[in-house]
Amino acid sequence: MKVVVINGSYHSNGVISFLVDKFITALKNRKKDVEIKEYNLIDIPIEFCKACGCCVRNDGKKIGECPQADFVTVRKILQDMLDSDILVYATPIYEKAMTALLKRFMERSMAVLYMGKAGPVGRNETNKNKTGIILVSCGSPFPVYITQGVIKYPIDILTMFCKGFGCKKVEKIIVPGAASKEELNDKYLKRIYHLSVKLGNNNF
Repeated sequence: MKVVVINGSYHSNGVISFLVDKFITALKNRKKDVEIKEYNLIDIPIEFCKACGCCVRNDGKKIGECPQADFVTVRKILQDMLDSDILVYATPIYEKAMTALLKRFMERSMAVLYMGKAGPVGRNETNKNKTGIILVSCGSPFPVYITQGVIKYPIDILTMFCKGFGCKKVEKIIVPGAASKEELNDKYLKRIYHLSVKLGNNNF
């Protein structure tokens, strides 16, 4: 089982990194042969997209081309994401959006899509055994985060990208009312644990 985590948090000891660690630990305890790659975007120098349109041309490739010099690094991450059995996006929510770190990376991730007449189309086939996980936290409590649409945009976009990377299923864990680790509700930690158990029981 290969797991790739894209961590968009600014903090190595914040809520999201804490939740990611809980997920990874529980999964390792369940599945001894699991291979995990965690990309902390705060530590990876990635340039902004130039909106040149090269990467979204329908050229038949699994990953589109980008003229920027750092695309060697970006391509490696994208390939790992394509090769994964479980793909995790993790981010806190700020101003009803994912972090700028993750947004910048996702703009560069458009290389796994091409632009069709009706919008973005996935370049790669769906893998029926592949699961995407969207793990987000926000300071807004329940039900405010729902009634004010705090998570709608990031969940929609991250789901689209999970599908673009071939995920058949997409699991979503939303952790509201958690501006700090001290505010975390145990029930969300239990959800992460139970998801880890479920995934650990699958054969990849």
